[in-house]
Amino acid sequence: MDQDKSPLCKNCTSKPDWNKGRIHYLGSTDEVVRAYKAQYSENMNSFLHARAEELVYGGLLVLIIPGYPQGTPLSPTVAYLTLQVIEACLIDMVGKGVISEEKLDSFNIPMYSICPQELEAVVEQNGSFSIETLETIPHVLADDAVLNAKQLAAHGRAVLEGLIKQQFGKEITDELFDLYGKKMEKELSIFKQRKRTNFLVVLKRKAK
Repeated sequence: MDQDKSPLCKNCTSKPDWNKGRIHYLGSTDEVVRAYKAQYSENMNSFLHARAEELVYGGLLVLIIPGYPQGTPLSPTVAYLTLQVIEACLIDMVGKGVISEEKLDSFNIPMYSICPQELEAVVEQNGSFSIETLETIPHVLADDAVLNAKQLAAHGRAVLEGLIKQQFGKEITDELFDLYGKKMEKELSIFKQRKRTNFLVVLKRKAK
């Protein structure tokens, strides 16, 4: 992936050995986790500065942000399982010679899950907003909801296909997400038990 154009963790893309064989910070070293966290803080601060320029004083900014409760591990989350399966698919494709190990080692997905305290710290550091509301929104499937591997594969493709094409080329996408669907089918019962947490955040533009 072109590092100059990539929104990924700058330290991880410039030094792929930091995260060798992985595509995310989940389950990686403390050094990689810190690099992702620092990149999140930098990106979120830029986002808040831009939104502050658009809002009048006293104006509200409403966000829904995926994350996890403070003090709980990330491993039980839907995001963790999803990225584990995608990573396993890519490793399989390296073994088959479809993609190169070098390409895999330089690929880091730009997703960072936050806890409320991390968001509070970034908002305070930015200084443009006060937090009016910060609430957890539990994700609950309707009783009649049908969740299957095909749907999960389609969702994963919608989210990640652009990044996959940019890094590995469009010719591998069909094979990758077909494999992803097959692996998800085996993990479906576990996936349904995984936690999904979003935060409703209302920020108020401060006066200078």
